[in-house]
Amino acid sequence: MGLFSFFGSKDASMKDLKDTEMLIKHLGKQDTLGLTILKDESLLDQVEPYCISNQISISCFISGLIYFYGVNIKPNPIKAEKLLIKFTDTNHPLTAKAYFYLSILERDYKGNQKKEAEYLIKAHDLGLMDATTELAYYYFTGDNMHITRNKQTARLLWQKAVDAGDYRMQENIDMIDNP
Repeated sequence: MGLFSFFGSKDASMKDLKDTEMLIKHLGKQDTLGLTILKDESLLDQVEPYCISNQISISCFISGLIYFYGVNIKPNPIKAEKLLIKFTDTNHPLTAKAYFYLSILERDYKGNQKKEAEYLIKAHDLGLMDATTELAYYYFTGDNMHITRNKQTARLLWQKAVDAGDYRMQENIDMIDNP
């Protein structure tokens, strides 16, 4: 498999979408409002203002993901961003994941590499390994002009991912160690 086999593509994969639907359903069980949204997506427009004004954190996250992926509706990156940003104001364990989704929105919909890098770094700092491996990719390739190309930093980040159990990243480390 080579280096580029393991990184997020510009489009969300079907596996990512299925995983997200499962996450939404799981979180929805903890949040009756989120579960209701899954059953009747027309409620999203009614939930959004309530979520934003009252900081119902998990509902913001669930609604943001629904808009991000377009679960049963057309994707809406503007609404997804608004809800996910509001969610990051909370101190919820999924905040890192919200920052990661925001980085994807910046990359794929806005082309804003600076904000993408900021969100990736925040997600990485909060311990999200997906963000760590994505940052490593940018350090390795220099594809984000706000992340300076540095193969040793890439190697350290990939090693962190391997240490956390993502053994697929070992191949990337081997490519640096044995060019």
